[in-house]
Amino acid sequence: MSKQLVYDEAYMGVAEIFADLSHDTEIRVGSCVVQEGQILSQGWNGMPAGMGNDTRNGEGLTNPEVIHAEANALMKLAKNGGRAFGATVYTTHSPCYNCAGLLLQAGVKRVVYKDEYDKKAVKFLKERGVKVDCIKPSSRTLKGKSKESKS
Repeated sequence: MSKQLVYDEAYMGVAEIFADLSHDTEIRVGSCVVQEGQILSQGWNGMPAGMGNDTRNGEGLTNPEVIHAEANALMKLAKNGGRAFGATVYTTHSPCYNCAGLLLQAGVKRVVYKDEYDKKAVKFLKERGVKVDCIKPSSRTLKGKSKESKS
């Protein structure tokens, strides 16, 4: 396994941890912005601060106020004076079209995802020079032990 893939899996694990913080009942998405080996920001899909945690309306549809994980991570970074120019964004699901536009505008150079959500958004990013990679978990875990290991 390449060193880059080991790091990709580790950062994807971080994104998955943040996905667990989402209160959405249908899809939990986590994201982290990484540059030069440092996690600069993280986010998950959810309601804006102060609005409660109900991401779904009475019909089970996503509330329009929900902020996607990638947008949340980018906004937190900007709020704290950071920038994503040249960074890699790890996100549990491929970005939607709107988030793809935000990632492009922020100057993100690479997007890594695990589960596909929007093929058109992936194509949009690739056509504009953003490197996009889909990774699937290997037998490694964040602790460096194989899933088959009993220790």
